[in-house]
Amino acid sequence: MLNIVDSDVELLLNNNSSPHDFKLKPSDIKKITDSDVLIYIDESIESFIERPLNALGEDTKTIKILGNADLSLLPIREGGVWEEEDHGDHHEHNHGAYDAHIWLGTKNVIKLTKFFVKELSKISPHKKNIYKANAKKFIQKSIKKTIKI
Repeated sequence: MLNIVDSDVELLLNNNSSPHDFKLKPSDIKKITDSDVLIYIDESIESFIERPLNALGEDTKTIKILGNADLSLLPIREGGVWEEEDHGDHHEHNHGAYDAHIWLGTKNVIKLTKFFVKELSKISPHKKNIYKANAKKFIQKSIKKTIKI
């Protein structure tokens, strides 16, 4: 997302956070309610988002990724390293029939980038060309990095 838009992007979760045990602080709720656009994966993986999502005003646009972006989803895996996820607080969470960790594959990153361009262009049509140009550069970088790997 940071590579596509030409305006401020605020993340609720940083690289060291897990959506499984994330707890919203008052400052996070303020970020959500003050946002123009809220992008989230799905309530199943980001259960903390349900209540604030229901309280958003009509001016805040929302973009839900799962079920809307054409992603390659893997089935839930069992056994080995996938047995009994332990996220610290032992709460129940359900990702449905598919693994909702969508950000872990390069193909999905490219699909997500195109999805964001499409959705953001609906919200801000006057910035469509900026989104497209930035996305093209980002996709090219992603492909080059994938080839190196």
